[in-house]
Amino acid sequence: MPYKKNIQKTIAFGNNSRNAKELFFFKNFYYDKIYPNGKLPWAERPLDFINNNPLYGKVDLDKNFIYPKPKHLRQINVGKAKTKNLKVFDFVATAFEDFRDHMHAQVNNGHLQAGHAIAACDPKRTFVETEVFYKKFKELHWAYFSLIYLSTPSDHDVVRKFPIKEQIDNFSQFVKYYIEFLKTAAPEIPITLTGALKTSYASPLMTGLCVEIHDKAYDDDRAKQEFIDSPNFNFFKCTARRYGFVLDRNVPWRLVADVTSLKMREYMRIAFEQPQIEEKQAITLQERLDLLQTMTPAVITVDDIVDFNLVNPLADWPRSEVLNFQKETMNQLQEVKTLIMNSNAENWEEVKLKGAADPNMTSIVLPALNPSEEGIQGLVPDCDGTVCSTRVMKFDFFFEEYYNKSHSEDIWELRKILWQFWTSWIENHPYVKKVRTVGCLESGFKTKVVEEKEIQFIEWDDFKSQYGELFWLKFYFDVRTVENKIKWDPIDRKKKMKKINFLNKTLDFYRAVDYINRVTSVEMLDAQEIYVPTPEAEELILDWA
Repeated sequence: MPYKKNIQKTIAFGNNSRNAKELFFFKNFYYDKIYPNGKLPWAERPLDFINNNPLYGKVDLDKNFIYPKPKHLRQINVGKAKTKNLKVFDFVATAFEDFRDHMHAQVNNGHLQAGHAIAACDPKRTFVETEVFYKKFKELHWAYFSLIYLSTPSDHDVVRKFPIKEQIDNFSQFVKYYIEFLKTAAPEIPITLTGALKTSYASPLMTGLCVEIHDKAYDDDRAKQEFIDSPNFNFFKCTARRYGFVLDRNVPWRLVADVTSLKMREYMRIAFEQPQIEEKQAITLQERLDLLQTMTPAVITVDDIVDFNLVNPLADWPRSEVLNFQKETMNQLQEVKTLIMNSNAENWEEVKLKGAADPNMTSIVLPALNPSEEGIQGLVPDCDGTVCSTRVMKFDFFFEEYYNKSHSEDIWELRKILWQFWTSWIENHPYVKKVRTVGCLESGFKTKVVEEKEIQFIEWDDFKSQYGELFWLKFYFDVRTVENKIKWDPIDRKKKMKKINFLNKTLDFYRAVDYINRVTSVEMLDAQEIYVPTPEAEELILDWA
C-alpha cells in the first residue's frame, strides 16, 4: 500500500496586531509564497504601493505632488443597486464598467465560478476626497498647537511667568510662535497639502485611479490569500490587464488604472473628447433646426408644386393626381424633418425643397452632425502632425488636464488656515495677561502687576491687505523648510529669499512659488522612475512622454 503523506497548506496569518518579529516573518512569507513579484511576466506583475512605487498617481512627470480635479470624477454606474458614493476618474469608471460586464458575462456562461467577490465584481471602495484627508491634518495641527504647545510654560525666558499663550496679543506674534511649533511638529504632521500628500497616510484611493471590489481589512493577509487562491483569480488579473488595469500587490482586490498602458490611455482619450463632441453636436443640431425653420413652407398649395420632369405647370393635371403629388411632397418634407432630428450620418446629401416664399428650387447642404477630430487637444501626433492612429492621449497632457499641482494652492490654503487658527484663538482668548513692573529700586519698592489686555480683532479684508504676497512667500518658504528638515546656511537662505523676491517682482507670484517648491523638495526615487511604460507601449515605440 503506497504511503500517503498529509500535506497541510500553510496559511498567511500576518496582520498589524502581531509583534514586530512575527509581522516581519509573515510579511516575508506573503511576499515570497502568496503573491511574489519580481520575475512575473508583465501581464501578471502587480503594482506595489508600499515597497516599490508609493508615489504612483500622487506626482506628475516632474515629481510635483498632485491631486485630482473634481470635474473629471464621476460615479460608477451600479445600476439600480443602492450604494454609497463611488467616484473615480471618468475614464477609469468606463474601463471598470466594461471590465465588470465582461466578468459577469463569463460567470453567466459558466466559465467562472459564481459566489465570489471576483464573480460579483461590485465596487466597494473608490475615491477618497483630498479635502477630507487634508482636514484631519489641519485639525490635528490646531489641537497640538492650541491645547499643548501654547499651554506649556517656557523656562527659557526668566521674565515670563505665564505660559506662551498669555503673551500673544497680535497676529505677528502668533505666527512667530507657530513657526517655532512647526520646527518640531511639521516633519511628522505636515501642514501644507504637499507635505500631507507626501506621507504614508495618503491612500492610493486619493489618486482617482483605484477601484476595490472587496472590503476586507488591508492588513489581513489571510483574507488576501483566500482571494488569491480563488479559481477565478488568474482570469481576473489577466482580464484586468486587457482593460488597462493592474492589481495592487498588497491589496489584490484593488484595481489600479495603468496610466502607461495604451488601453487605458484610449479610455482617457474617449472620456476627454466626449464632452467636446457632445457640445459640438448640440450646436450643430441647433443650426439644423434653425435651417429647418427657414426652409419649411407654412402651407403647400397647388401653385407651390412643380413637376421637375415637365416644362409646364401642373394646371392641366387631374385634381386627384395633384392631391397625390401634394401628399407625396408633404411626406418627403416630414422625412427630411426626421432625418435632421435623428440622423448621425457623417455626410449629408443636398436636400432639395420648394418653399411657399421661394418659388425657385432651394438647395441646402446640412452640416455634419459628428465633428471632425481637428481641434481636439491632447492626442499623440505622428510625424506629419496629424492625429496618430493609436488615438491615445499624450502622457504629459493627461497630468495637466486631470490633476492640480498641490504647491500651486499651498500658499492660499496656508493663508486661510492661519486666519482660521488666529480667529479661533482670539474667540477663545479675547484677553491676554501682561506683567508690568511698578515702583522703583531707589524708593525700595518694586513689584509686578498682572493686567489684562483685549486682543483686537482684524477683519478678513484688512488681514489680506496687511499681509501681502511677499509675507506669504516667506512664510511658505519657512514652512516647507521645516517640513522637509532642511538646514540652510544663513547666507544661502538670504540668497534664496532675494531670489524669491526678485521672481515675484519681475515675473509673477507663481514663478516664485515654483522656485520655492523646487528648492525645498527632497530627493525621491533617485534610482527608479515612477511611471515606466509597459512592454506593449515599448514594442510600439510610442513617444508616450
